[in-house]
Amino acid sequence: PKYLVIDNFPAAVMGPDSLHPRLTRGFLEYAQHRGFFADPARARHPKDKPKVERSVPYARERFFKGATFDSLAHLRSEAPRWCLEVAGRRIHGTNRRQPLVVFQEEERHALLPWNGEPYDIAHWRTHKVHPDHHIQCQQALYSVPSIACPPGQEVEVRLDSKLVRIYHKDQLIKVHQRQPKGGRSTDPADYPAVVSRYTTRVPDQIISEAAQMGPSVDRFAQRLFEGPLPWSRIRQGHPPQADAGWGSATLPSASTPPVNGPWRWTLSMSPASNESWSRPWNRTPLPNHPGPGPRQAAASPAQAPYSPRPKENSYDQRNRTHPAAEAAQAGQHGSHPARAHRPGTTGATGLRLLPGDHPPG
Repeated sequence: PKYLVIDNFPAAVMGPDSLHPRLTRGFLEYAQHRGFFADPARARHPKDKPKVERSVPYARERFFKGATFDSLAHLRSEAPRWCLEVAGRRIHGTNRRQPLVVFQEEERHALLPWNGEPYDIAHWRTHKVHPDHHIQCQQALYSVPSIACPPGQEVEVRLDSKLVRIYHKDQLIKVHQRQPKGGRSTDPADYPAVVSRYTTRVPDQIISEAAQMGPSVDRFAQRLFEGPLPWSRIRQGHPPQADAGWGSATLPSASTPPVNGPWRWTLSMSPASNESWSRPWNRTPLPNHPGPGPRQAAASPAQAPYSPRPKENSYDQRNRTHPAAEAAQAGQHGSHPARAHRPGTTGATGLRLLPGDHPPG
């Protein structure tokens, strides 16, 4: 119909108000799409609403109660027949007329024509932008432009079956394709220019940049991102600094592992000789750190090669024996070595030592 009086149900009305009723955004879009005017009824005024509420318990008691349906398709096929033959032919208790006759004579010409397309129901949500310039909606991630809406602010999200529209202060700022649960839709242009190089999760872009630096760098990038999980090596593909190109990244040396301590290890290679990789590490201490101690400064990787320190463990894991057990087997009559020279105990010769005596020999 062109004019529709509705009840104050939460799906359509945000709150009962006799003077300024407010419709929900989802129902307002539906009314605008179909082209009708929705007028919520006043609260506690039952005569303002049409005589249609009694139809719900009538259908529940006369159609569903006691009926048996084999499937949903069977139910849908029986419902139109019951409406036309049973419910529509009965005599209404208030106006004493048949509902089907009233609909065909008075109400049918007042309805708007239907275009034959089902309405795509939209859902509205409110979310806060995360520090990574994304929002999480329906268990999926969508990027938000940092210029239009920085992290920490709230946005309104409209979801339908195909698109996700993001609004900020009633302005449309981003449109994404609907993603399944666990999916992610990221536009690299949504990141700030300062951090976009490090937050872009596109290995193909890094490989294309590496190909422009030379064949060796291209081969290194191809080997780096090969495999089923290229996303796990994104940080290794980026250069160490924002203004340093691929010419400053080289392979590390396996023979010079880092010394323990808060060091920043970077790789260096001359841009002119990008065909060969340089081996040494460049160590620079982090800010506000005194640097290596005397023990670390005394031995550098070039002077003293690294060798793991063996564990100090007197317990033999292979033979499962202990020095005390070996001493007992050597002839100390099962006594503990610490008891051999203690006064008041029996020594290795079998004599009992008194206080003040010294062991023989």
